[in-house]
Amino acid sequence: MKRNMTFTLVLLLYVLLMMFVTALLVLHSGQGLYTYNLCLATTWVCLVLYALTKSVIYIFLVERIHVVRAPYVTRRRDWVYIGSMLFMMTASSGIVINAWLHPYTAMDPKTGRCHTGIQRKVTVPFLIIDIVMDIVLTLVFFYLLQPVLKENGNWSFSIIFSSSKTRAGMIEIEGSRDTAVQRSIRALLQKSIIGALGITIVTMVLFIVQYFFVEGKGVALVCSSICLVDVFWGYVVIHWLTDGASTEAEKDISCSSRLTISGQRVDHIPA
Repeated sequence: MKRNMTFTLVLLLYVLLMMFVTALLVLHSGQGLYTYNLCLATTWVCLVLYALTKSVIYIFLVERIHVVRAPYVTRRRDWVYIGSMLFMMTASSGIVINAWLHPYTAMDPKTGRCHTGIQRKVTVPFLIIDIVMDIVLTLVFFYLLQPVLKENGNWSFSIIFSSSKTRAGMIEIEGSRDTAVQRSIRALLQKSIIGALGITIVTMVLFIVQYFFVEGKGVALVCSSICLVDVFWGYVVIHWLTDGASTEAEKDISCSSRLTISGQRVDHIPA
């Protein structure tokens, strides 16, 4: 079920991205934004498809949280999963509604060009909530991995991102060995951190451009490009996080989590 859900989210993200590209091509190149109605349509295409695409990315991050707990609790009984989903839905709904209530659409009377965007008072909370959700959901994922990490050795951020020679020295001192499961989990953790930072940094840069240079009232082509680059980059990162190696790492985490919980239950059995 977990794998099917992940595949479904990636496929849905791909479909939304293709819809986004197709709609913008039709509006910009096919129709030409020469009337207010077409300009308004472009604004709402960007707002709706951008919101849907970002929501799928957030759901993917929440789904990864359930990976660690999936072996011993279902989604309906996973309060961490449910709480994370409610947090995501509440936060994203607030910023989306705020953006939909304050869009900007206008035709320049001098040049006749379409200008679209979201007002500055929407840009700041949008950026803050986006960054907070990326960081919080990633931190929850790491927090839930603590029992698995402890079971597979002494882990820290320095070990995760250390070179192979440095890890070999640490492992030799501890008297353990670097297993395939440890390498697999380490690779997934590295990807998770890099992916979260990658999405956050790119989104921050694009919103800075939107806020300071475009001022939320830029030419439609510029605003559409900013939205499209943001969601396309998110898709690239999600696709990278779901490649073959990452899938195997998630399986290793599930197996390790199951063994860890089983071991804890055995330890609690009275002699």
